[in-house]
Amino acid sequence: MPFSCPHYSCISKSAKIVNATFKMKTKGTIKHLLIDSTG
Repeated sequence: MPFSCPHYSCISKSAKIVNATFKMKTKGTIKHLLIDSTG
């Protein structure tokens, strides 16, 4: 499942709000979402 996400340097520890948009081919609710900022 290819998708794009912000580079880890765009999401810093000082950020209070992260606006991210994910477009999926199928419609429905997202069951799992993993964000890894370890680089």
